[in-house]
Amino acid sequence: MVKTPVLAWGIRLAVFGVLQTVHANDGSGVPNTTMSTAMGCTAGYFNGDGTQCYKLHQESRSAIMAMLLCESEGATLVMPTSQTEHDFIVTLASVFNTGQFWIGITDNSLLGTTEGTYIYIDGDPLGAFEKWSASNINTGSNDCVYYASNGADLEWNTGHCLDDSRFFMCQLRESLIYKTRFFVKLSSARTPQFK
Repeated sequence: MVKTPVLAWGIRLAVFGVLQTVHANDGSGVPNTTMSTAMGCTAGYFNGDGTQCYKLHQESRSAIMAMLLCESEGATLVMPTSQTEHDFIVTLASVFNTGQFWIGITDNSLLGTTEGTYIYIDGDPLGAFEKWSASNINTGSNDCVYYASNGADLEWNTGHCLDDSRFFMCQLRESLIYKTRFFVKLSSARTPQFK
C-alpha cells in the first residue's frame, strides 16, 4: 500500500483517482474545513459540488499566461457563477492561505465585449451573481479580474492583464471531468488479450 504524504499544515497530496481529504486548521491543530478530491478530478484538483474541479496555482503569472496554463491542463480560469461556488472558492483559497488570484472574467474587446461590460472568458455574460469590491476602480486598461481578500471573504477587482504578481485558479470543464471519469473506469477494467 502506498501512503500519501501528509504536509505539516494538514493537506494531503492528491493522487489521481483516489479520494483525498484536505483539512484547513487555525493553528490549533484542529481542522475547521474539509474538502475532497474525488474520482473525476485529476491530481491537484479539488471537487467543489460534484460537477466542477478546481486547482489553485501558487505561482505568480499574468492573467494571459494564467489563462494559457489553465488551457494547457484542459481547464479555464475559474468562472464563479453562484454564491455556493464562490463559498467553495473562498474555502479553497483560505486552505492555501491565498489572498489574490486571477479568475476568468474580462472586459477585453478581443473576447467580444466592450469596455466596462464584463463577461466570462468563455463568452457567457455575467449572470445575477457578482462579487465586485466597493473599492474597485477600473481605469480602462484594467481588463482582467482577480479575487482579493476582504477580511474572511473574497471580492472581484480589476487589474492589468499583463500584471504578473498574482496566483491563479483553474476550473476543469464538465466535459473533461466526464472524460476523466470514463478513462478511470476504462483503465481499471482488464485489457482484452488478442492472439
